[in-house]
Amino acid sequence: MPDATPPSPPTPPSPDRRDRTIARLTAEVAALGGLVIAANGRATTAAARATAQETELVQLRKDVADLRASTSWRLTAPLRALVQGLRRARRRLRGWRSG
Repeated sequence: MPDATPPSPPTPPSPDRRDRTIARLTAEVAALGGLVIAANGRATTAAARATAQETELVQLRKDVADLRASTSWRLTAPLRALVQGLRRARRRLRGWRSG
């Protein structure tokens, strides 16, 4: 049976090379930390904007519901229906003439 020799341990890098690697990695970590902070800021801003838009949407839906429940909206419903019917008839006439 051949004599099995254990592999020799890797040669440690020189102190100068190790220090350069540590400095480079430290700079990369700092740069990535800055990117994370910026991304968190943008996410916070986007969340605040989304909340404001949701609040505005709720208010607009309430305003529309209030308008449709108003007396004036209900009283003018026949007039709006008449105007809509006239517009539809005009579109059909234009299509009939050009067709």
